[in-house]
Amino acid sequence: MAITFPKDYFALTKTITIKGTASDQDGDPTLVRVDVKIDDSSWIVATGTPSWNYEWNTNGESCGVHTISVRSFDGQAYSLQKSITVKTSNGEDFPHGKGIWITKIWSLDMSISELIQMCSSAHISWVCIKCGDSDSNWLTPAHAMCTWIHQQGYSDFSQIISQFANAGINVYAWHYTYSEDLYNIPDVSEVDVSIQILDTPGLKGLILDPEANFKAPRPYSPSWEDSSTDKALAEQEMQQIRSAHPDSFIAYSYLPCFNYKNRHPNYPFREFGKYCDLYIPQAYWHDWKLTPKDMVRSMEQNWTAFKRDCEAAGEGICAKYILPAGQSYNVVGGEITNFCNIIKLKGYTTLSIFDWDHMNTGTWNAYASFSFDG
Repeated sequence: MAITFPKDYFALTKTITIKGTASDQDGDPTLVRVDVKIDDSSWIVATGTPSWNYEWNTNGESCGVHTISVRSFDGQAYSLQKSITVKTSNGEDFPHGKGIWITKIWSLDMSISELIQMCSSAHISWVCIKCGDSDSNWLTPAHAMCTWIHQQGYSDFSQIISQFANAGINVYAWHYTYSEDLYNIPDVSEVDVSIQILDTPGLKGLILDPEANFKAPRPYSPSWEDSSTDKALAEQEMQQIRSAHPDSFIAYSYLPCFNYKNRHPNYPFREFGKYCDLYIPQAYWHDWKLTPKDMVRSMEQNWTAFKRDCEAAGEGICAKYILPAGQSYNVVGGEITNFCNIIKLKGYTTLSIFDWDHMNTGTWNAYASFSFDG
């Protein structure tokens, strides 16, 4: 017995086709059927032998970890079972409502109580705080973020999370990754840092920021687009993170996939997509010299093309839900309001801006005053 799709620790949404192959362990070429079951449910007969498939609507399942099991029957005896573990996400664990990204929380020049008060006044329901950079875990002692946490009177990041939670605000973490260990910290890898961050009690999830730095070659500026081998590396790293945290919410954020075949042929969109619950395109209109409206339209058109290509290749699960993030730097308040209006009119369930660190009075007031329930 073999399950050829999905693989262990894939993150699944909507309806997917479970596929596999079967043969009689006694050498008899005749198979009567193949059975499939999800978790502890009843066995269901799949379609076909020795190649078989089964349509599974994951939206009908609870959000979280599930076990897919299969067996074959030759008319006399059942084969040994084959099982894999997958994560389903029906949107319950997605960020909802208004969110804000924070890069260096210790540099905002305010106490945690002042920060939470500003979030509450702006009706922000979630924050995404940077907690790592490559193999550097910002939650470890001696880092500026950990020092700031202690200065606030708390022992660790989980207590900061609790303060936000008491105000009804969810906390996500983000981790900037480079496809290699940038700082060469002994006995710590980039993957280790992602896993350690996810170990934090109370954290709602992790958003990976696997960037591509175009201006310099390795080893000076490592990038997820240096070579096609990074696709295999991305899959390897995601397998490790998922195996450690199969039930956690994990997303990734990167540039919109504009003309991805030509502009980003080596970027592992599909590899990250297989294991992540969500994709957060960085809809930074000013960086692309576009209006917010044109930015979102182009982003959606390109994502639709990417999704179509994935489905044609039998890899539809790689194209996950998208929840775009806007920008706060090099823009004015009116642009942020326009972006927010577009996201709201299009029916997205969350709205977020990167990042608080670059906000000024005008951009903050525009975002804080915008009404968005998600």
